Amino acid sequence: MIDGQGGRPFNEWLRMQLRAKRMSQRQLAHRSGVDHSTISRLVRGDRTPSLETATKLARGLRELREDQEPTQYLGALHSTPTNPVARVEYSLRADEVLDEGDVRVVMETYLAARLRRLRGAVSRVTRADDRTSAAARSRLALSAAASGRRDD
Repeated sequence: MIDGQGGRPFNEWLRMQLRAKRMSQRQLAHRSGVDHSTISRLVRGDRTPSLETATKLARGLRELREDQEPTQYLGALHSTPTNPVARVEYSLRADEVLDEGDVRVVMETYLAARLRRLRGAVSRVTRADDRTSAAARSRLALSAAASGRRDD
């Protein structure tokens, strides 16, 4: 079973199911109606299946009955990385319409925009720290001046 709380990635689950059932990817493709090349990409971990594809595969593996709700068995697929950059790249690679060049161009644009935002955030924090330091220095100077007057 695959769960959303640190469960096994889909490709590991699929590989294990094929091995346990002594089934080839081509046999699963025939039984499930999912193209062999898609199954191959899923086993390698290059793709994340849609719920529909995962359901077809589970039914092809005889792990899911026709009358059974797929989300009860499959749960949340936990193969998406938690790093936002990796999640974006993973999503782009899952889009079968995009080729490697398209993914590279979109990722370069995304990374450039993200870097601009990060630099802006660092700059804002640095300016805020500078303002805080200047205010603290002013308070310290005023405090020292005030305490000096009391000693007079």
